[in-house]
Amino acid sequence: MIRRRSSSPALPAAAPLPDDDDLLREILLRLPPQPSSLPRASLVSKRWRRLASDPGFFRRFREHHRKPPLLGFFSRFPHGAEFTPMREPPNRIPAGRFSLPENGDEHWDLVDCRHGLALLLNRKRLKALVLDPTTGHQLQVAFPPGFINGLDTFIQNAAVLCSADGHVPGDCHLSPFKLVLVRNDSDQTRAFARLYESESGTWGNIISTTITDGFDGSILEFDVVRQSLVVIENPVDSHVISHPLLCQTVQIEESGLGLAVLTGSNQSIIQLWARQINSDGAISWVLQKTVELDKLLPFWSSVDTPENSTIRGFDEDVNAIILSMFG
Repeated sequence: MIRRRSSSPALPAAAPLPDDDDLLREILLRLPPQPSSLPRASLVSKRWRRLASDPGFFRRFREHHRKPPLLGFFSRFPHGAEFTPMREPPNRIPAGRFSLPENGDEHWDLVDCRHGLALLLNRKRLKALVLDPTTGHQLQVAFPPGFINGLDTFIQNAAVLCSADGHVPGDCHLSPFKLVLVRNDSDQTRAFARLYESESGTWGNIISTTITDGFDGSILEFDVVRQSLVVIENPVDSHVISHPLLCQTVQIEESGLGLAVLTGSNQSIIQLWARQINSDGAISWVLQKTVELDKLLPFWSSVDTPENSTIRGFDEDVNAIILSMFG
């Protein structure tokens, strides 16, 4: 008896690729905002590569997704600053890709990262360095004349932000940006700030305010539009005043001010506080979230000196705590 092999059912024909560039752009636009998405799409064909690598499409892609993924964080160490990637392959960015200047004898100190820019200070040479880690482009800005009056004053903090109209994450690079320096006076009863604008290449006037507890436990708010400097009180229950290095101001819900605080035994708990203003203008702090670091970061219990850690940021969307370790 002869048996005939049953033929396998024919597979459905593959759907043809879109032949309309506008339609294909809309499809590519909806790919996940991960580092590997567009490079993988570019491998499909020369046409896909042409569309996915177009600078205009890049901008539309960033505008569509708005908030870029958290790729990693910078940690400060005595010998410099290092980038630690947080994504798994194929979206893992090599640590060397986001290189920062070697400290050596220069003593560049990483103080801020925002809008894709990193800010480093050289307090010995009285200079600030604004760096785009993705391209390596950098600009050094000398501290304003007369702002540092000698050894009795010290740049306590600084911040950098993009000042481009219609800011889109990933499009800032080095122009235009604003840079703010903050220092104290010798008896730490007043705080002083000055604003640098890259478009004009000039420093603004000195703005000052009275502080009652020195810089320990104080949050200073500098309004870049009004150019005003005010003190914001901390939440009284957060123990920030007793150990101010264990806290960091963060952004809550797009524009609100928040505070992340390390507390608990071995600094194993992070509290996320949110600043709220009611209809009467009264300001209060509300404990919004508590995160147990041992559960979120499995390596936390094995860190040799977690008591020397400081918070650098907090991302609510992925519950990511950005920390700096000082061994």
